[in-house]
Amino acid sequence: MDLTQLSIDALCGQDFACTCGRTHKVATRRILIERGAVAKSAQVLDELGQEGEALVVCDEHTYAVAGEQVISILRDAGRKVRVLKLRHQPLHADGAALGDVLLAMGDDTKVLVAVGSGTINDTTRMAAFRLNLPYIIVGTAPSMDGYASSVSPMIYDGYKITYEAVAPMAIIGDTDVLCAAPEQMIAAGFGDMLGKLTARLDWVLAREVIGEHYCPTVAAMMARAVDKCLAQAEGLSRREPEAIVGLMEGLILSGIAMQMLGYSRPASGAEHHIAHYFEMKAMREGSAGSLHGDKVGVAALLIMDIYAHLFSEGIPAQGPGMNQAKWESEIRRVYGDASEAILAENARMHPDKAEWEAQKARALALWPEYQKQTADFPALIEKGRSWLRAIGGPALPQDMGYTRAEMRDALLYSKEVRTRFTVMRLLERWGVLEHYVDEVLNDVY
Repeated sequence: MDLTQLSIDALCGQDFACTCGRTHKVATRRILIERGAVAKSAQVLDELGQEGEALVVCDEHTYAVAGEQVISILRDAGRKVRVLKLRHQPLHADGAALGDVLLAMGDDTKVLVAVGSGTINDTTRMAAFRLNLPYIIVGTAPSMDGYASSVSPMIYDGYKITYEAVAPMAIIGDTDVLCAAPEQMIAAGFGDMLGKLTARLDWVLAREVIGEHYCPTVAAMMARAVDKCLAQAEGLSRREPEAIVGLMEGLILSGIAMQMLGYSRPASGAEHHIAHYFEMKAMREGSAGSLHGDKVGVAALLIMDIYAHLFSEGIPAQGPGMNQAKWESEIRRVYGDASEAILAENARMHPDKAEWEAQKARALALWPEYQKQTADFPALIEKGRSWLRAIGGPALPQDMGYTRAEMRDALLYSKEVRTRFTVMRLLERWGVLEHYVDEVLNDVY
């Protein structure tokens, strides 16, 4: 059986020993993407054997879009329902939102129903995991790839951390609701999928340079998800239902790939670190910030430009890099109160000279292949920006209000958000990160 060719619904419940040496499981048991799917919310819970009181988690907007209907359908089916409208402004997936969900639980609550997209899904997923309860998600926009994921990125003490959590038992997407989503949310979903192009390169780089585990099956599934979404770009700009469904299915497939591996590596690389960096910055400043997928899409195109410069300009000479004292000072400057946690997390990320020389040799062995893979990136970058603009999203850092100085900080220091190996870690060890960052910034500012 070729799992890479199965439909998203057929992937539900799969449990198999993979040629990569690991066993992959898909805990999600039902995916329903169709017109009128919201009306089947009670039926889906019944089919999954989920009885008892439900807690519906939404906000004011998603309550109006689908939450009110979900609540009515569940109650009409004879189910007791509690309702939580998250009211924090700006709303983040953080301790405050998680606390609201936990406090809204009743003694008889047996299942959680999230109605929304990124923040609501991540918060409800985390609550379900902590309470050892099942949850389902009723998606309201094709805006991000976390619907089927089993991890929750949460902001804790100013630091965005990806926590182990639980996958949804079911994903419901009503095409009438999805197609009515604001264009900026559709653009955010497309931007999130653009990020998979650079995430894949970072993953292969990590496999070759530091020996990180890599699964060809999961990678092929992710490539299929990306291809599915890129093929819908022009249709998305016209809000064609088929294109929006294709985007939603690609986003869900991306989440399933993460679920199978148990962490976000297949879908997240340097471009996501930049997005997380700006989300942490917005949290510290008390601002809403832009949509996650907006930041990912814009960042992905910048990282593609990093790759294009690196592999088209010849092998760089070893540079001096940044000394430890300056690096620590810069981390404290850009991360503020979160800096001590960042410094502690990254304390072991600087290899000694012998280890780095071995890593460099392995990177050099990749050079011919990566030259081929990145040769068309300049054209693809322009096409990507054109697609994002046509769909209704930002295409450049300036479109989100970021100055050159802010973007430079993000490109230089967002890698510390995670200990994950990416092209930015490679350039840091090569001592040439600042050079390539400045080249890319010259291309867009």
